[in-house]
Amino acid sequence: MQLPCIKTYKPNTPRKDNQFYILSKGRNSGRPSHTPNRNSFTVTCDSIEQHDQLYILCFVLWKGRFFHRYLRGTCVQFISLKEFKKIVQSAMDKLEDQPEKLETTARTLKQIEEAEKLISQKLQVIGQMKLLLVQLLK
Repeated sequence: MQLPCIKTYKPNTPRKDNQFYILSKGRNSGRPSHTPNRNSFTVTCDSIEQHDQLYILCFVLWKGRFFHRYLRGTCVQFISLKEFKKIVQSAMDKLEDQPEKLETTARTLKQIEEAEKLISQKLQVIGQMKLLLVQLLK
């Protein structure tokens, strides 16, 4: 698959349907989003299918912290456009023969995140129960 058009985000350019954004600064560099940030890249795809595949690929790469080793900067870390393109192209080349592997990985990641949310909610309830128990002793 060929790499789509990836450019630095400019606020005055009109938004298209097959676009998404990649955060380029901070510890969350590489995080895909459907809404633009001031410090982001614009990924313009040729089709909706390519948009969906690339968004999932970027999400999986971000969750796997593939971009962390390419972060630069001492105060505010960032990833360069050239490095980002190289990482995404390499991942696309590796997964070109196995598109179902990417979808399976993304689905599994989402299930794990849902389980994490449930566990954190349960931990919050347990914490509240502890607090109530201690307050009843007063």
